[in-house]
Amino acid sequence: MIVIKKYENRRLYDTTSSKYVNLDEVAQIIREGEEVQVVDAKSGEDLTRVVLTQIIVDGAKDKDSALPTDLLRQMIMASGRAQQQMLTSYFRFALDLYLRAHQDLRGRLAPARAISLGPLEALQKFFGGAATSVFPWTAARDSTAPASPEPAASASSELSELRARLDALEQQLANTRTEA
Repeated sequence: MIVIKKYENRRLYDTTSSKYVNLDEVAQIIREGEEVQVVDAKSGEDLTRVVLTQIIVDGAKDKDSALPTDLLRQMIMASGRAQQQMLTSYFRFALDLYLRAHQDLRGRLAPARAISLGPLEALQKFFGGAATSVFPWTAARDSTAPASPEPAASASSELSELRARLDALEQQLANTRTEA
């Protein structure tokens, strides 16, 4: 874990490499697969979520940003508990679709060449050992997915199972937080 201290003057100091960094450099560190924690230099308060959000917002300035305006509006409107749950469900659904599409593409291209699984490896790192049970295709980088598409009923069943497992992991995480 790389600890970055944020000072009152908004400067970020990477304690691992003993140098000041900017938001672009923090984003690059994260893209390289490193875990980053940003803390307030004076109070020790965890500012990681704020800094990561700032990186995303700065990236949204580009016209080819991955965040469409409608999605940003929905995020702003999600101020109530029910709306936050709806938005969380929406993101979960979008992630499920992305993972299935990525798996299908990987299955089609795997015979030709090995494909980097950057986003899936990030998920595996985030979920730890549970990732293999939730996302079985992340068990090995060079394993190949079936080349033929799954029948629609089987795919729907698999998607439901993945959602149930994700809900179970979220519940375990919530229980762990309340115990701590």
